[in-house]
Amino acid sequence: ALTPEEEPFEIADGSAFLEVGNFPHKPEISAPGEWIGFVDRNGNADFQNFGTSFATPIVTSIVAQLISIKSDLSYLTYKGIILMSADENIVSNTNNPYIYDNSFLRLKSGYGLVDAVSAVNILNNSKIYEGTLENGLNVSGEYKEVFFIFELIEKNEYPRLYIDGDIVNLGFQTSIHIKKEVQKIQVIGSTVNRFSVILL
Repeated sequence: ALTPEEEPFEIADGSAFLEVGNFPHKPEISAPGEWIGFVDRNGNADFQNFGTSFATPIVTSIVAQLISIKSDLSYLTYKGIILMSADENIVSNTNNPYIYDNSFLRLKSGYGLVDAVSAVNILNNSKIYEGTLENGLNVSGEYKEVFFIFELIEKNEYPRLYIDGDIVNLGFQTSIHIKKEVQKIQVIGSTVNRFSVILL
């Protein structure tokens, strides 16, 4: 949850943060979480509300928008689009460093502030590949952005991701956003866990 002060927005005191060994940090995304306006049961406007209980419905509403446009994708793809579309520049980096080699994922705010317009644009303009890690993926083309996301059941089930022949360090994360010109994407794994690749 983010505070509504001047940009860049700060992480609210009540935000949840969890670091679990070789599993991904939480949260992976941020949303407005203080002074959220709503209408109470008496029809009066109220703005004195805060916490992840108010940030979560904002993220959920974006999921609903995406499903209303295209309903046949996996949950990983909807999640990946929301993470990929987030604005990392609008969230403060105070005590909020980048994680490992993922230059778009921060320790306490994840990929940044949710952006519904950007999410819809990505859904409408991207090429999406879904599958299981054991079947992998080998795709060639001309792309400017790659987002890779996968299921992790056991901590030793990390797949291998190659971009233009070079292996990518996932750094104990289940997703990574790569913003550069890419011509070849390869996913190699040995489990039935699902993955999604979103290409722009």
